[in-house]
Amino acid sequence: MITLHLKPNRQKRIKDGHLWAFAGEIAENLKGLDPGDKIALCSSNGRLLGHGYVNPNSLIAVRLITRGGVKWDDDLLRTRIKSAVRYRELVCPGWDAMRLIYSESDGVPGLIVDKYMDHLILQSLTAGIEKQLDTLVGLLTEIVKPESIILKGDNPFRKLEGLSTEDRQLLGTTPDHIEFHEGKAVFSARPVSGQKTGFFLDQRMNRQMLKEFVSGTRVLDLYSYSGSWGISSILFGAKNAVMVDSSASALARGAEDAKANSVTDKCSFVKSDVSDFLKKLEEKKDLFDVVILDPPALVKSRASLNDGSLLYGRIHDKALRIVKPGGILISCSCSHLLTQEKHLAIIGKAAARSGRNIRLIKKGGHSPDHPILPGHPETEYLKCWFLQCD
Repeated sequence: MITLHLKPNRQKRIKDGHLWAFAGEIAENLKGLDPGDKIALCSSNGRLLGHGYVNPNSLIAVRLITRGGVKWDDDLLRTRIKSAVRYRELVCPGWDAMRLIYSESDGVPGLIVDKYMDHLILQSLTAGIEKQLDTLVGLLTEIVKPESIILKGDNPFRKLEGLSTEDRQLLGTTPDHIEFHEGKAVFSARPVSGQKTGFFLDQRMNRQMLKEFVSGTRVLDLYSYSGSWGISSILFGAKNAVMVDSSASALARGAEDAKANSVTDKCSFVKSDVSDFLKKLEEKKDLFDVVILDPPALVKSRASLNDGSLLYGRIHDKALRIVKPGGILISCSCSHLLTQEKHLAIIGKAAARSGRNIRLIKKGGHSPDHPILPGHPETEYLKCWFLQCD
């Protein structure tokens, strides 16, 4: 096995719980190593910090699977998968759909597994996981006993790792319409044709918080994808909901979900750029009781932090103008590089520019099937603020 060393005084973050070593922290020249090769990582004085895998072409050069002298083998991966399953049985009992394995948080960096009923949708995000894929699929088949497993290849991280971007059927046949329940709601995942694994599971607990605020209201769901926020609002007592997204196929899936929940007459699905739609609403002085702002990640890298922050600010400027006095703005960000403090500050500055007084009512995050790993802050990414607007 290859042994790598950190440069002097670079081990503290890893000793404190982080699982990554960056290229600039490694003492050795990584050229000539194959992406995904197993390695042992040591401090500059030779103390073994753990085992993992390397990618010489990535800024994140090393991802650790184990700490100290614990060995990395198939039995370890079996233990990690069983532990992940037990954790979900504890925190998500009876859920039809969940994130079954969440990368670093479940001790398998680079692997995402979402479970919809009896079907598994995988994202293999690193060369190190790709080399273990046959073993992992065998273990998942043994432990979870799914009807099907499909690998989604369209994640941009795969390109960065030099991996192919095609989907691959690994077990059985995965349907492109999997219906499941989220509380009272009936939703459908589209694992083949949809974004990521076909549905946004991480907002589950935040959608449940709607029940406290939406009874009798008119709701606007921006960047709605398939309308899970808006449909949930109606099931919790909203009078109606308008869902706005630029994807016609996502809106069509939302219309199907509205029909499955018998709320079609209370739903409107609008294909539009969100900024353009908000401008038209402002011109008509068409205000809503509850406005949900859940855009895609606008900050995708440290280099885009400033530009992405400006985009968040602009969209909040426009959204705040169409919230009724006394109404609710629900603002979300899935950009992990945008901290909670920065995101909330952006909203506060937008409110000041708009002449709105806002109060934080509730704070949300990702649901418990996306566990946060203390010491590895990248595992906490989703921000969700419920704000009352005067």
